[in-house]
Amino acid sequence: MFLLNAAYDAWQVQASLAPPTADPHGDWDDCKKNHAECNATQINFFQDFRNQMLNAVKGFSTSKRNGLFLNSCFAHCQTERQDTWFADDSPVVD
Repeated sequence: MFLLNAAYDAWQVQASLAPPTADPHGDWDDCKKNHAECNATQINFFQDFRNQMLNAVKGFSTSKRNGLFLNSCFAHCQTERQDTWFADDSPVVD
């Protein structure tokens, strides 16, 4: 099995990690619209989420029968959309 996922899934951020119900004052609004606007606390939150994901797949990744590619892009459905998967600035592995 091969896992392919973004460590910072844009949909997860908006719908699961910081939905309006969990952010009634809109503290995450600017960050969700433009990740360059995230403050240090929000960036640390993303890093923690990423680290939890990496820890969750650690056992999976040690098997020679499995593979994975987790990038650090704010993307969603990156492999099924030509504009994200084949974009000039998309991540590339040798």
